[in-house]
Parts: sequence; structure tokens; C-alpha cells
Amino acid sequence: MRFHVQIGDIMSLDYIVKRGNGNYSFRITVPKEHRHRPRFKGKTEIWETLKTKDKKTALVKSRAKLEYYTNLFETDDRADSQPDPTALTYFNLKEVAEKKFDVQYRSREDISGASFSEAVQMYGERFGAVKQHRHLSDVELAALAGEASPGMSIDQMLERYKEICTGQWDDLPEVVRKTKWNRYETPVREFKEAVGDLDVLNIPPSEASKYAIALQERVMKGELAISTAKDKVKFLKSMARDVFARHFPKHVNPFDSIKIKLKEKEEKKRPEYTDDDARAILAYLTTSKTSDVVKSIIEIGMFTGANAKEIIFTPPEDYVLDAPIPFIRIAPNDLRADIIGVDSLKTKGRKREVPLIGRALHAARRHPNGFPEYAYPRGEDTFSQTANKVLKKAVSGKTFAGLRHRVIDNLRDSAGVEDSVVKSIVGHSGDITAHYGRGHTLKTKLEALMKATPADFLK
Repeated sequence: MRFHVQIGDIMSLDYIVKRGNGNYSFRITVPKEHRHRPRFKGKTEIWETLKTKDKKTALVKSRAKLEYYTNLFETDDRADSQPDPTALTYFNLKEVAEKKFDVQYRSREDISGASFSEAVQMYGERFGAVKQHRHLSDVELAALAGEASPGMSIDQMLERYKEICTGQWDDLPEVVRKTKWNRYETPVREFKEAVGDLDVLNIPPSEASKYAIALQERVMKGELAISTAKDKVKFLKSMARDVFARHFPKHVNPFDSIKIKLKEKEEKKRPEYTDDDARAILAYLTTSKTSDVVKSIIEIGMFTGANAKEIIFTPPEDYVLDAPIPFIRIAPNDLRADIIGVDSLKTKGRKREVPLIGRALHAARRHPNGFPEYAYPRGEDTFSQTANKVLKKAVSGKTFAGLRHRVIDNLRDSAGVEDSVVKSIVGHSGDITAHYGRGHTLKTKLEALMKATPADFLK
């Protein structure tokens, strides 16, 4: 009797199961009339790991297995010799060929199109493998014959891209390497969350575009900058381009169709700081039990426009507090080189000297040794997380990064302050005149900051 299984019936059996280690497995019940078959060896259930802890990815991966077993339950014993098609993917057969037989995987087309000398070598390697191992499974034979079913998950694409880039950043500290790889790992993870861990070689444009839609929704909510969304798409495209060129030169990059269609003016702007917001923060810091280190970095950022990394990775000697005009020197230094592996700033324009006024000066004097509490790899991120929690208690929806924007806005709104002076204070790259001559003096910068700072902030 032939057995027929409705997909809905199988789904009701909960054919994906989360195991104790967090990974999902595929599970399907073997009908009684099929358990005697050699393929099932009397088993009542089939369990196969899906190698993922993400439920959506597990559902996607289980589809091929579900189709395979439901079809198998409709056949007789002769179908038992047919391998699971999920085992015949390119990367699985490539691994079998290289690890089991120590030969390079070549597709059937590569073998048939090879030159005479190349063909002799390839056939010789394969006949030798068959002679040595004799009893080969269908999967092993497929690996030698180059009979892979095209397929590559987005996780496999990332793995192959890392193989291509082996050694590229070996000279960088581990924390810097992790940061660079995070630019690729994050869009891969987010793509799986938004779309699923699909076969990259067969992703239709309509599915790929779902990721772009998800990114655009985050931009419109103010959770993501347009430039960041475009970068995520860019890294997906570059990975696919290089992996396809190496392994699948005849396939079209599915991510080429992804585009962020929003324009800059459509991006939801982050709420701007007002002077009243800043007053509320200063009042909160006065009475808060927050660490004085956190308070001081916030105050220096509020009055200078410097970001967290610039403040934290400035060594004690670059807080010049005994000069006629006390200032912070933001420049490449050994502290940055020793801790984060690079001594340079984000751009050439970031090198600068900024007068310390008001509570920024008081904060710097309370910490003559700088801020070693956060001077470690990614310490600025740890600080920002803490500072943002503090700021949101004082004013809802505000972040430490916004303090820099407030300084810029106040300087630009101050009568008589030239744009080149603004750039010299906050570290924006200027026009050609910014790179020649001695630049703006501390006195000029001090006058600009005093104009941009409400008088009651200086008490």
C-alpha cells in the first residue's frame, strides 16, 4: 500500500524541535508500514540536526528534508538507495572530495571540458580513490563525479568569503578584526531574520528585496541611518560578488537587485538637543549618583563636541590644563596605538585642539590622569551604553552622540562664527585652506565657544 502524507499533517507533528544545546533538529515520524525498510532500520522517528539556533532558518532548512521524506514514504524499497538531496550540495561534496579522498572537487562540466593532460590527472586521481576505498556511498561517488546540486546558504556564503579573505587582517589586533568582520556578519544575520536562510544561488528578486524593505522601515523609524542601511547592502553584494566569481561564475548576484530607495530627506531625523535639554542633563548630573567618570566624560562632550573615543583615548599629557587657555589636544597618540591597534583618527580633520570651558574644564581637572576606566578595546561602546541610560533618565530619547550635534548646531547659529572655525572645533574636514597655515588659534575657538554657550552654563 502506498502511503500519502499531507504537508499540513506533518507540520502538526512539530517537525522542528529545539534541543538542549539550543540547536534545532528536524524530526519526522516513520509510518509503521515503512519501518521494516533497510533505509529506516526499524526506527519510529528520523532525527537530523539543522545546525541552527534560529527558528526561521530551521523552518527554511527543513523544507527540503520534509519534501525528501514525504516522497520517500510514497515509494517502495528501491528508492532507499537514493541519497538525501541536501547531502548533494556543492560545498558538502567539495568537503567530501577534499577530506575523504584528498582530491580537488571538480564539476562534471569542468571534467568534461578539461584539456587532455588535465583530464588524465583528474581521472587518475578519481580511479585511484575508487580503487583504494572500493565500497563508496552515493554521496562519495557524486563527490568524485562532480554531480553536485547547486546550493549555498547565506551562512555558507559568509564562510567562503572568509576563506577568500584569509590573512587579510592578520596584522590587526583581534578586537579590530572582529569589528571589521562584524560589518559582514551583521547583514548576514539580519537577512536571515528578515527573509530566512535561503539558497543564495536561487533567491528570487522578490525575496531579496524583503531585506531592503526591512532596512527602510528601520530608517523611517529613526533606528538606522540611510548610509548605514546602504552599507549593509553593499557588504552583502561584495561578499556574493567575490564568492560567485570564485565558485559560481555563471550565477547572477541576487543582491544586485537590492536597493535602498529612500532619499536623505526622507530619513527620520534623530531628536535634536535644545538648550533646555542640556540644562536638564546638567541638573540631573549634579544630583545623580552616577559615577563621576561617566559624568565627567558627558560634560566634556557637551562643551567640546568631542566624541567618546576621542575623550577616552586622549592621554593625560594631552589635557593641557595649566595653559592660559586650557584645552584638550585630540590627535594620534600612543594610547590609541597600544589599545585599539591604530593611532590615527577617523579623518585628518579630526586632529585639533579644543578649549575647555565651564564644567568641561572642572571635569578634566578632577581627572588629571584621563579616563583609564574605559581605555580598553571597545571601551567607548561600554561607556556610551552607560551614558545613554543616564541621559535618557534626564531627557527622554537622547543619546551621548547627540551632544556633539548640539555643539555643532549652536556654533553655526552663533552670529559671527565662521564655518571654518566650527570645523576646526568639532573636527570636520574643511576646504583647502584648512590644511595650510597655522589654522585657527585657541583664542578664536574660545571666543566661538563662549558665543555658542548660554551664560548660565558657565556658572
